[in-house]
Amino acid sequence: MPSIRGTGQQASSASSYVVPWPSGTIAGDFAVIYCGHAWPANLPSGWMENDNQAGSNWNGAVFSKRLSTTDITAGSVTVTFSGGFNGTLAILTTIGDASVKKTDAIRNSSGSSSVTVSSSVAAATTDLLSYFGSNRAASTNTVSRGALQRQVNDGSNASGCLYTETGVSGTVSPNFLYSTPGSGNYQAIVLLGDPAVVTASRITAPAIGSGAGAKHQPVTAPSTTGIPAPPTTGGNAGWSS
Repeated sequence: MPSIRGTGQQASSASSYVVPWPSGTIAGDFAVIYCGHAWPANLPSGWMENDNQAGSNWNGAVFSKRLSTTDITAGSVTVTFSGGFNGTLAILTTIGDASVKKTDAIRNSSGSSSVTVSSSVAAATTDLLSYFGSNRAASTNTVSRGALQRQVNDGSNASGCLYTETGVSGTVSPNFLYSTPGSGNYQAIVLLGDPAVVTASRITAPAIGSGAGAKHQPVTAPSTTGIPAPPTTGGNAGWSS
């Protein structure tokens, strides 16, 4: 089961945001960045895009990556947007590797005080569910289920929250609630599971006792054989972590 290493969140008016790793984050940990902004988000180099929605008034995105030694040495990643205005970003890191199993998100161009998002796949009790809500207004944002991790408000045109939940079996439909409806919002459910594995079904090996130049014979491995994916290499206003 993925366990939370740390979280952080910030809100301010800018086109570029420095997102530091939560305290204690090490190489091999998995990071998820959640974005809500008046302009579309740009995917940071080397990261996976799990969701990215653009339109009028408010936009949202979810990016993820297994952090390398180079990432940890850098201490942060910069997330940019195609224009400067109010936005909110959150980060969650896990203790060790994990994977994004599914992201379900809704972007609204007109504000609402209540938005319901339904997960499209069932969670297992060993999964970690995270709920990110963002709003283009100074607002108190809450989610109808899960435990509050972060709450942020820039006092002007951006606010957000991050909730998490474990031990869930089945689908969920949390309500994202905003004390002040903004002119747009973005909500995301991110389902985190254990690291993905590469499954080998056939392995080619030389025939036993054959001489030089002998033909290679296909060997069928059990379908349940799991080979862990190899590790990757390479390589604020209002922020709290």
